[in-house]
Parts: sequence; C-alpha cells; structure tokens
Amino acid sequence: MDETALPARTRDFLETGTDLGGGGVHWAGATYRYWPYDFEIYSKTVEKYGQDKIPEDMNLQDWGITYDEMEKYYDKWEKTAGISGEQDPLAPERKN
Repeated sequence: MDETALPARTRDFLETGTDLGGGGVHWAGATYRYWPYDFEIYSKTVEKYGQDKIPEDMNLQDWGITYDEMEKYYDKWEKTAGISGEQDPLAPERKN
C-alpha cells in the first residue's frame, strides 16, 4: 500500500474500538478524570439537596477517597501515557 497516515482530527476517531480486538491499539490517548463530586456523590448530594432527595432503595455512597488524594495518580498516569492537550476549562484545577 502507498497510503500516508494522517492524524485524527475529529472525535469520531477517538472512540475505542467496538469490534473484535484492537481496542487497546487505537484508544487514541483520550482519557478523562472523574471530578471531585464523583468521589463524594452521597455527601455532596445530601449537603446540597438534603437526604430526602435520595430514594431509600438507591445504593449511593462515597468512594472513601477524595479527588485531591487521587490527583497525583491521575497526574502520574497522564505523564506515563503521554497524555497531552488542553484541559477542560470547567474541570477542577490540576496541580501540575
């Protein structure tokens, strides 16, 4: 073949493979962090809306670890994997 490889420029190319095998090869380096709220979803929901907003049969709980405790691991992984690009302007501030 005499085709030239070109960079992916649309979100369509950033999706993980869905067919047989290969998802790890073309994951395209798109990774996302959970936000602080995700780690403390029960506490933050009760704090903002009150406990009566959570149905009794809903299994909702905090993770037992906070975003601040996880941030250094996110940072280490992103450096190890070579993750780059602009940060989401709405995302929590990063230390590095």
